[in-house]
Amino acid sequence: TLVSMGDVTAMLCLADIYEQEEDMDEVKRWYHKAAERKNQEAINALTFIYLKEKNYTPEAQKIYLKATIESANAMYALASLYKRKNNIDEAKRWYTKAANLNDKHAINALTTIDKEETINNLAIKYLDERNYSSKAVKIYLKAAEIGNVKAMRALASLCKRDNNIDEAKKWYTKAADLNDKEAINTLAGIYLNENNCSPEAQEIYLKAAKIGNVKPMRFLADMYKQEKNLSEAKKWYLTLVSMGDVTAMLCLADIY
Repeated sequence: TLVSMGDVTAMLCLADIYEQEEDMDEVKRWYHKAAERKNQEAINALTFIYLKEKNYTPEAQKIYLKATIESANAMYALASLYKRKNNIDEAKRWYTKAANLNDKHAINALTTIDKEETINNLAIKYLDERNYSSKAVKIYLKAAEIGNVKAMRALASLCKRDNNIDEAKKWYTKAADLNDKEAINTLAGIYLNENNCSPEAQEIYLKAAKIGNVKPMRFLADMYKQEKNLSEAKKWYLTLVSMGDVTAMLCLADIY
């Protein structure tokens, strides 16, 4: 009854009761209702819960933003989210805010970002110079390990040149996992040359096909036809037909 009248204290009491019963969905529901009424206790409680869950959903992000007025932890959470999305400027902005409140994790994170930016800038310089010295390769390795896609591709290309195909595939796969089109297409080409039908290869063929690479489309269509998965086979043959592929037309005629 009190809750239906908008009583925030009652909402907090309900959240407390549900917490004792370990029903976290209900706990969050009542804290959210109180937070919607700008209750700082509820906002702080939700912030603590979401940080503990390592929760970065849009719902949690809204709470972190509300909590940032007085919570270094929320600032750090937002900064970490932006860093994961590779929005480094926003990440630095929020890490700096948290660091100004003497948050040690934020201070360390800023130091790490500075180091990573130095490594990435040096990697870009070496790539522009087409520098493949041992010193440059060490930088590419460091840059690749912190998510630099160009460095990953450079390492993969070097491994492929040296006929170290397994290592080349490893780095192309890492870049492909970050949706790098060049890596996806190159890796698809390697797998096609191997006539590779493994689940890993099929995943790459699908990625390559979805960005318009014709050879993987044809491979998938033929593979599905052979496996009697005609609905998938027709889907890819029809895509090829829309691109004027006569062989795909004949294959469709054969299926029908």
